[in-house]
Amino acid sequence: MKVNIDKTTWSFSKLNTYRNCPYSWYDIYINKAERLQNAFSQYGILVHELLEKYALGKIDDKNEYFSTWELGLMLDDLYDEYVTEKFPYNKYKDLSVSYREQANSFFENIEENEVVAGIESEKYEILGVEHSFTFPIKDNNSDRIWDCRGFIDLVLRDKKDNKIIIVDHKSKSIKTNKKGEPNKKDIEDAYRQMSMYAIPIKELYGEYPKEIWINAFKIQTVFKREFLEEYAEEALSWALEIIHEIENDKEFFKTPDSFFC
Repeated sequence: MKVNIDKTTWSFSKLNTYRNCPYSWYDIYINKAERLQNAFSQYGILVHELLEKYALGKIDDKNEYFSTWELGLMLDDLYDEYVTEKFPYNKYKDLSVSYREQANSFFENIEENEVVAGIESEKYEILGVEHSFTFPIKDNNSDRIWDCRGFIDLVLRDKKDNKIIIVDHKSKSIKTNKKGEPNKKDIEDAYRQMSMYAIPIKELYGEYPKEIWINAFKIQTVFKREFLEEYAEEALSWALEIIHEIENDKEFFKTPDSFFC
């Protein structure tokens, strides 16, 4: 049975859920199935909130300022409070131990993180933290318009050239090879999301960002891509293609990948 999506407000996450598993999309957004907490999301929320507190304290006197070393202490204090679910079994390692160790290592070495180091040295000006927005996705073939909602973790301005950089703190694992090169699908998904979100950045600041940064804190690496307008156009085409697939889907089958379905 087809679903009516005329009044749907989209997000990258909602679109990507369908791409990964149509059945899961239907269950979550049509059946309104309860979305259960899991250790991975709880871990990501905690690290995001700590980085958000740090950035907000830098730009607004109304927010308490936390030094970089204090963030590590806060991690220790809050970890068990936030990460309450069990990590799934992994035959190669204990994920509960490895994730905790990776979080500790990130905050112990946080001043080496390129995003934080640039802020600390005042190389970058913080323009926005957890910047939320809604922007239109227009289908030129039918003149229909959908709203799309999103968040950008950090918007920076490079003081050297006055250009904008948008940063996504990525908790999802981005696999790398022995050379440190990221898995193509993982990194392209991350870049596509931020390329979509570059559109409201232009509306707000009158220009596209010069670069997209993916702050993959789990592996303590910042991946960068020079932004080109064609990336935003590709991301919108990707979004419209999925919207059309959803609109015409009658079955919403599960994919073979049990992780998503």
